Amino acid sequence: MICLTEKDLRKLADSLGELYRGCGLDAFGKRALAVLPGLISCDACSYNEVNPARRQVVAQTAPDGFAFPGMVEAFHAHMAQHPLFGHYRATRDERAVKITDLLSLREFRQLPVYRDFYRLVGVDRQLAVMAPARPGVMIGLAVSRSGRDFSERDRAVLEFLRPHVIRAYANAAAVSAAGLDVRTLGEVAGGCDAVAVIAADGHVSYLSDRARDLLSRYLEPAEPGGLLPCSLRRWQAAALARVPPACPAPAVLGSRQIPRGASCLTLTLISADAHGSILLTLTEHRAKAGRRAPGPGDDPRALGLTQREAEVIALAAEGRTNREIACLLGISPLTVRKHLENAYPKLGVGNRTAAAARLR
Repeated sequence: MICLTEKDLRKLADSLGELYRGCGLDAFGKRALAVLPGLISCDACSYNEVNPARRQVVAQTAPDGFAFPGMVEAFHAHMAQHPLFGHYRATRDERAVKITDLLSLREFRQLPVYRDFYRLVGVDRQLAVMAPARPGVMIGLAVSRSGRDFSERDRAVLEFLRPHVIRAYANAAAVSAAGLDVRTLGEVAGGCDAVAVIAADGHVSYLSDRARDLLSRYLEPAEPGGLLPCSLRRWQAAALARVPPACPAPAVLGSRQIPRGASCLTLTLISADAHGSILLTLTEHRAKAGRRAPGPGDDPRALGLTQREAEVIALAAEGRTNREIACLLGISPLTVRKHLENAYPKLGVGNRTAAAARLR
């Protein structure tokens, strides 16, 4: 095993100070990329955050000129057959690995991932480390260059960094969770004061007093250990399973109504960021005397609508855009528009505003 020199250790110590400097997840990737070139000679370096279950990839590269249009999409398309990713998935080996540890340069150049990704940026050598950062999420750091392969000294440096990167990532995740309750209230929740922020691992990182009260009255309080009530966790998992890979953030992931006497509670799941954090908003409605808001159990045939038309109209009545409805239902915006056009005559209306009024 190669021993790092005193000069190497001094550089690493300086880099750790930068890596651990407080930041959120949005800035963490750039922070990690800023320290790598000073430690390992490379043409480019990359930071990847992968959530296979949600089909999400956060990818950042340095320098900026390394990127090309559609780069993230190209990497995502070939990620499953990337030799380093495949090696980690099969072995869970968290040690630093070179592509040439697994196959020859000639074999690598025959792969689609080289043809559609690495060839376009002019590199054919890569050294990377991957490790689980939190439940369901892996992060990876990679250095790339052309010509001369990476040395055992380079491997030792990346190995040294690995546990510190994981610890610094956890710190950044905690900073983001603490900040989302403030940031998303205005930017995503539209001023709603009944909100919960749910981290990627399913734990509630923030619960407003109003949200706590509504959960207690309509369902049950959040469970010990910071988890949502069991019924809401099942609904959240089902909503996330229907989300298309290209669904943007912020975007509506699911909506649900819970009636209680003359009142109704509407719960909405919103994708808060690209790292898997979810915002749950809770809105209480008071029904007018003798009238009831339509719920998920209503028979759409009573209004002459198909099940899908009823779903589209109900979401449109909540103020959702065609793009949000499409993302939620897993269909295209064009299909949403067609369902609306088919539903309007059945309701005797000409637009979504009138359709919303017809359903009240």
